[in-house]
Amino acid sequence: MPDVSAFCPSCGRSISSEPEVRAAAPSDAVLGAVAYLGALPAIAFLLIPAIKQKPFVRFHSWQSLLFTGATVVIGIVGKVLFLFFSILPGIGYLFSWLSMGILSIAVFVIWVVLLVKAATGRGYELPVIGPFATQLAR
Repeated sequence: MPDVSAFCPSCGRSISSEPEVRAAAPSDAVLGAVAYLGALPAIAFLLIPAIKQKPFVRFHSWQSLLFTGATVVIGIVGKVLFLFFSILPGIGYLFSWLSMGILSIAVFVIWVVLLVKAATGRGYELPVIGPFATQLAR
């Protein structure tokens, strides 16, 4: 078989050495999505022994908690910037409201993406906190 082959010519099976990403079980997908509905379900999933043994749910619970913490920090920084820009004369007040609106929409869109990815049974790591959540989930 040639070295550049990605699939076996006789059976069609993939010959890559990388493990295939498996979708989570439907019950795990639902629990992973529920973990993003707030900090309390994520904390409960990390404390209940039967659920915390599931790696998919454990990862999404940790990522949900880290996302919640990052959202709180972003909100505080946004409030400080809002106060700073609203003091500026002229366009500062408009810019402060515009920046807070864009920031709120961005956080909401990221939350919806995380929720949908978990509900469909796929793991999705956020760029900054995803690797840290993976490390905590191990």
